[in-house]
Amino acid sequence: MVDIQLLKAKLKYHNKTYYEVARAIGMNRDTFTRRLEDGGSFRVHEVQAMREFIPLTRAEVQDIFFTKK
Repeated sequence: MVDIQLLKAKLKYHNKTYYEVARAIGMNRDTFTRRLEDGGSFRVHEVQAMREFIPLTRAEVQDIFFTKK
């Protein structure tokens, strides 16, 4: 399950917009927004691209994308 609030906080901290992140991971902004709002999941290559673009540490990736609530 994706920790949406933590991901949004990291985006805000690094001054990244949904559009910028979506573009960096090869996704339509509306699709990215929908996944965030619906608590959807991301593919491994999308997570890797976000890790590089935002940037995120390994621990942050673990906390955001792979920790069960």
